[in-house]
Amino acid sequence: MKIKIKINRERLLLIALVATAFFGFVLWTNWQIINEEEAALGGFFNAASFILPRNKFLEIDSPRPNTIIKSPLRISGRAASDEGRLKARLKDSRGMVLGEYFFWVKNDLTLHPFSIDLTFKKLTSNKGALEVFQAGLKDNSETYKISLPLRFQN
Repeated sequence: MKIKIKINRERLLLIALVATAFFGFVLWTNWQIINEEEAALGGFFNAASFILPRNKFLEIDSPRPNTIIKSPLRISGRAASDEGRLKARLKDSRGMVLGEYFFWVKNDLTLHPFSIDLTFKKLTSNKGALEVFQAGLKDNSETYKISLPLRFQN
């Protein structure tokens, strides 16, 4: 005994339309949840937060980009310098210098560890940037600069 199933084109089209709408809604909802979580984290959850800032003469281990900091700020990493003199400078989002610190590393082109504490002034905004670079002895030039964004604790 054979059973014939008659498929109605309109029903098949309706089922496909409902399935497409359902999966579209699921994808849209998932996208909304991810965006809300990222906004709640304040933009801290991104790949740049996990990459250590570096160039061939400077590597900054701490602080990490976009971390919340307070005074005094511990800065650590490795540096190489042909003149030996380096400078760390903290600026707010308007470019105002909140604190500066000169320090020395061994005068060769091998990376040497460093760790300094930078004390800074009263805050004028909640965001800023840390700059670490080789400071020229004669002309005070800024070479091999690394700049990383930071957030200030209120």
